[in-house]
Parts: sequence; C-alpha cells; structure tokens
Amino acid sequence: FSWCVSNGDQHLKNFSLFTHADGLRRLTPAYDLICTRLPIPSDRSLALTIRGKKTNLNRKLWLEFAEYCQIPERAALRLVTDQINALDPSVALIQASLLPDDQKAEYESILRENIAMLAQPG
Repeated sequence: FSWCVSNGDQHLKNFSLFTHADGLRRLTPAYDLICTRLPIPSDRSLALTIRGKKTNLNRKLWLEFAEYCQIPERAALRLVTDQINALDPSVALIQASLLPDDQKAEYESILRENIAMLAQPG
C-alpha cells in the first residue's frame, strides 16, 4: 500500500507489533499513511529497500520479496490483486477529498503509475 500511494516516509518506526494474549505478535493497525510525492515531487523512493531497491518496484520484485518473507504465493498474489482492484475506489476517495484539484490530479496520476507497474507481469 505505501508504495502504491508513494509513501516515502514508511520507515521502521512507523511499524509496530502487538503481543496478543496467545503470545503471537502481530502488526498493529497502520498509521502515518501519506503520499510524500505531493509535497516533495522528487521523492520517488521508499524509506526501506525491497530486494535492494527503493524505486521502480514491479510485480515480479514484490512477489520475490513475498517469497523471501515466506508469504505463500497464493496469499502474495491475492495481496497484489487486492491493491490493483483498489485502484478505482482509491481514485474515488482522492476525488472526494479536500485536496486542491491540481493535487487530486497529481495524486491520481501517481497512484495509476504505481498500480500499472504492479499490474504488469515480469
């Protein structure tokens, strides 16, 4: 998600774990989810690397990263598909937001660009 919306501020301090009563640790709900490219147009990279890269992340790279994280292929494909399928509802949210029209257009363009990379096989 953070890559899709160009959140270049998603670094480790923005992830938290919670230990449940059963002893399992799980990620807490997300926070600090922003598009850093709106105020900083040159910010085209993630704060953390994915398979050694911070930019131009494609579907193949994300699926390799999921494999490295021992996420089952079926689950990883579902996550990728969910992000792709969220494009239209996300654009609707952007258009309904209180952002100025020029920033709405830029945000939509950023989102479409990243989702297009995610949708391309290989």
